Amino acid sequence: LAISVVINSTVSNTDRPQQLVFHIVTNGVNYCPMQAWFLSNDFKGATVEVQNIDELTWLNASYSPIMKQRLDPDSRAYYFSWSREFTVDPKFRNPKYSLPLNHLRFYIPNIYPHLEKVVFLDDDVVVQKDLTPLFS
Repeated sequence: LAISVVINSTVSNTDRPQQLVFHIVTNGVNYCPMQAWFLSNDFKGATVEVQNIDELTWLNASYSPIMKQRLDPDSRAYYFSWSREFTVDPKFRNPKYSLPLNHLRFYIPNIYPHLEKVVFLDDDVVVQKDLTPLFS
């Protein structure tokens, strides 16, 4: 799991890992394996909470433009139909750009309204310094 590298590198670079809380949002396919992984591994006392994006019922087409776009037939054809000719470079037609997980960073205040500060770390990050000064 790439996210375990992020967490391990973060806790390895702090003197007080037990004060760290990692909030992870993933899709339904990865939720159970990820939940099991973090329950069976200790990250020096850091707390790891895993949440399934499918349980965010408010994140729907009436609330989120990206969710609305995913339901639009023209958008679906643009991203998922390779039979039609498009003049756009294929790299811009990559469906990953329309995935809700890639847009969750914009909804962090909605997902975690009780948090005063958040450090967003994508799953391809290796932390090399202590991040706790960001919270003081």
